[in-house]
Amino acid sequence: VFGNLGPTSGTGVCFSRDPSSGERRFFGEFLVNAQGEDVVAGIRTPEPLDALRQRMPAVYAKLTTIKDRLERHYRDMQDIEFTIQDGTLYLLQTRVGKRTGFAAVKIATDMVREGLITKEEALLRVEAESLNQLLQPIFATKELAAVRKAGRVLTKGLNAGPGARSVWRFGLAHEAHRPRPGCPDPALAEPTRGAPPGRPARGGGCARVGAPPTAPRGSSVHETTSGRVSSSPGLLVLAAAVHVDLVIDAFFL
Repeated sequence: VFGNLGPTSGTGVCFSRDPSSGERRFFGEFLVNAQGEDVVAGIRTPEPLDALRQRMPAVYAKLTTIKDRLERHYRDMQDIEFTIQDGTLYLLQTRVGKRTGFAAVKIATDMVREGLITKEEALLRVEAESLNQLLQPIFATKELAAVRKAGRVLTKGLNAGPGARSVWRFGLAHEAHRPRPGCPDPALAEPTRGAPPGRPARGGGCARVGAPPTAPRGSSVHETTSGRVSSSPGLLVLAAAVHVDLVIDAFFL
């Protein structure tokens, strides 16, 4: 099937529940006139799933019905990839969705209340490692409100993982291995996947990235999907005003 045949075609990734918070709401992103790799690769910034309801209400309604059926069948949160070709919905695959530690606890307890799983199954759904995420530092509510009120917010993003982090920025993944006094956690800033010709790719440096910001993308790209199950917070910059230039190793607002 092809999602790049025009305005009535498209592709997307959706979750039967919010993979970051565990909230029972239909969550996802899609792109009009695009193929599946465009969403997960971050080549184009996708639209939220609510926009699909406005553009193609019949397709959205059918997708909602199917995701409910899949979740009831598998008794777990589903990560669904789909393509729309000339107004017809096609499901490419479904699998158990990756989630943060916060989401794992909430989804497990909610599904017990909903009668989908037992208490014993709920305990097995929450991995011990993911509980470390519940201990991650977060922004103080009052201080964050004061920063916003004072207009000191530099840009906005979507967190792939839990918590908050102070970081220094670097341009490429291999630079993450260089220590910086007083600021142990690195942050990655890249415009799209990979590196420009002649520059090293991310490689093992991603393992040290504390909170990797990138230029406009979406919450379904490869980095954020992996970030949800890691113990380090991840930041995905969505501000369209951010421009990353790896040639001169700088980014601009």
